[in-house]
Amino acid sequence: MTIRLKTLFFIALGILVLWFLYIARTILAPFVLGAIFAYIFNPVVNFFSDRARLPRVFSVVIIYLLLISLVVFLTALLTKRVLHESVELTSYIKNAITATQGQVETLPDWAKPIAKETLSS
Repeated sequence: MTIRLKTLFFIALGILVLWFLYIARTILAPFVLGAIFAYIFNPVVNFFSDRARLPRVFSVVIIYLLLISLVVFLTALLTKRVLHESVELTSYIKNAITATQGQVETLPDWAKPIAKETLSS
């Protein structure tokens, strides 16, 4: 097999693999995410199993419980803040509309109907 034919074969094989990965992307996503989690949490699991002498299963359960607790805590914290900010935004928008409607009266007579129509919609 010549070098040129070998190169074409590997290019075609690469394109075929990329096409397969594109087709299977929805199926592969959980596996990729699981591999990323395993890679990230492996040192922590090793720490718990080596230093604390816990079985790896208990180490993984502890890590997942801590992770879920963190997500729940952050969700509760952010939800409270987002609700507070949305209430403030609503009052700010009402004040801005009131101020804008007051400014409409200073416009020339030909522009008042256009501005009132725009503000009412």
